[in-house]
Amino acid sequence: MVDNIEMTKNGWSEWSKHVLLTLQALDKNQKDMNTKIDEMVKVQTTISNEIKHKVGDVDFKEVQTELKFKSGMWGAIAGLIPTIGLLILLSITGGL
Repeated sequence: MVDNIEMTKNGWSEWSKHVLLTLQALDKNQKDMNTKIDEMVKVQTTISNEIKHKVGDVDFKEVQTELKFKSGMWGAIAGLIPTIGLLILLSITGGL
């Protein structure tokens, strides 16, 4: 009986109800977030599996070799353009 009187005096009885409600709300929010995370993981797994299925037939070594060749060719062309321009300029000015 004395404890109930002290709880009424210091207000803990009201605050304990508030604390309990807050904890219950936090628990519900955590469960909701876990559900959403599980849904996102399922979607991500589905997308990942679709990508693996669509890309499964691609030989990445062959693609890499092709890209290296193309980049080398474009690099050579890019290097030739100023060289040709310089040769034309030198031939016009009589520098050769």
